[in-house]
Amino acid sequence: MSLRELAADLGVSHVYLGNVVRGQRAASAKLKIKIWGRQKYDLTREQMLELLLPDDIADEFHAFEIERGKARAQKAIAKSAKKTPEPKPSTEGDE
Repeated sequence: MSLRELAADLGVSHVYLGNVVRGQRAASAKLKIKIWGRQKYDLTREQMLELLLPDDIADEFHAFEIERGKARAQKAIAKSAKKTPEPKPSTEGDE
């Protein structure tokens, strides 16, 4: 998809979008929301961050997301462990 096509699809000027992509202008919140709402764009979350945020902020946010993902994974593991019943002790030798 060309920059002009993407801009037209998003309802913004291709000049404005070009400035955002080149880092000459910050993307507006409205533009970010429009892009995030488009499921048809084949962009990863990291690519989106690189497109819309200055490099230092994108790197910081990406590191935050990684840590958040790790915390969620640990929470899910802990929750799963609570649902798994512990084996009952054998009563064969207790008589």
